[in-house]
Parts: sequence; C-alpha cells; structure tokens
Amino acid sequence: MQPLQTRKSVKVLKNVLWNTWKWSKWISGGVVTAMFVPSKADQQIEEGRARVRELMARSY
Repeated sequence: MQPLQTRKSVKVLKNVLWNTWKWSKWISGGVVTAMFVPSKADQQIEEGRARVRELMARSY
C-alpha cells in the first residue's frame, strides 16, 4: 500500500512544481515584457518628443 501512496504523492508534487514553474515563467515573462517593450502611448510620446527636438534643431 505504501508504494501506491508514494506514487500519488510524487505525482501531486510534480504537478505542483510544474504549475508553479509555468506560472512563474508566465508572470516573469509579463514583467520583463512590460519593462522592455514600450506601450503604444509610450511610442507616441517618444515620437512627439523626437518631432519637438527636430523642430528645435531646425529653428537654430
């Protein structure tokens, strides 16, 4: 009876570890993406700043 219980425990443990790993990977992937990939609003702000810099450079 003991080996069956042990096998179940190992199976549950593997499932828990696998799910934990998947979630941590998904969460960390989201955080890394948020840190390094600019949003649409950020891109528009940066384009606006680039236009302002270009106009300022032309005016001198």
